[in-house]
Amino acid sequence: MTGAIISSLHPRLLRAYRATRYEACGIAVRIGRRSAAMDAVLRGLGSRCGGLITAWNPASRRLPDGVNRRRQRRLAECLRRTRCVGAQGHLRHWREEKLLAAADPRLLAVVGRRFGQSAIVVLQVNRPARLVPLIACRAVLHQFGEALRKWHPLASVRPAPTAARGRPERRRVAGSQS
Repeated sequence: MTGAIISSLHPRLLRAYRATRYEACGIAVRIGRRSAAMDAVLRGLGSRCGGLITAWNPASRRLPDGVNRRRQRRLAECLRRTRCVGAQGHLRHWREEKLLAAADPRLLAVVGRRFGQSAIVVLQVNRPARLVPLIACRAVLHQFGEALRKWHPLASVRPAPTAARGRPERRRVAGSQS
């Protein structure tokens, strides 16, 4: 099941997430690896699970740092009732501020979708860190077709119809001249 869910991300984006080095409280976290030190941090926050979440660069599209910082402050405000500590994600020249939130991953998924994120990193005590995609790419939606559209909330979102040349269709009104 996890393989099918993970495949909903574009392969290049999935490789980037897996190669990213995540850090919280000076502890490195990698997708697919367990960290006893991170387990201790989660327990210290009073939780057995949590996740790394950000408001930076929605849908993996780079935004100016000032915009990202404002979005991150709004995320922190949204999670104000949750125990959070600062975190980061690094991959070569790509850097994002994150929050390690001691909360139910389902709540973090809802918040992540609200902030336009492609995925979150879920952490659970005694388990490896795992990537949870929050959006599905068009190829997957097309591949699974109508069966997927019945249950996936994003599958019903379709682009507006356009004319053959990519422009919106113009309808003639009876009695008008062009």
